[in-house]
Amino acid sequence: MDTSILIVEKDDIIRGVLRDWLESVLPGLDVIEAASSEESIALAQARLPHLFVIVVGLLRLEGIKAIRHVRVSVPSVEVVALTVNGSKACRDEVMSVGASACISVWKMRTELLPTLKTLLTPGNGNKTE
Repeated sequence: MDTSILIVEKDDIIRGVLRDWLESVLPGLDVIEAASSEESIALAQARLPHLFVIVVGLLRLEGIKAIRHVRVSVPSVEVVALTVNGSKACRDEVMSVGASACISVWKMRTELLPTLKTLLTPGNGNKTE
């Protein structure tokens, strides 16, 4: 697999858990890591990942800011938002700023892998909630 995913999460432990899991379920995946939206933009422009996974935590505005930055800097990339707050209002806000998919961290175990596989399929063009 010649595919790369950029994980954007400020917490080293959470990023590490996501990286390890992604590498175990998608062998050959190139996982790139960023601790901030600013760092993610620089890495995205240099490495051109296929997909972003952005954790939108309790401080939702930082995650929203990161998604907006991605959309301006790398408009063609797919963005998956993992949200701590699984409310409809949160999902609507994340999708309105350009996320390709929004998954509650509480449903991540069953929904993340199928969503990633769909979004990594060339020509999918679908946005999911």
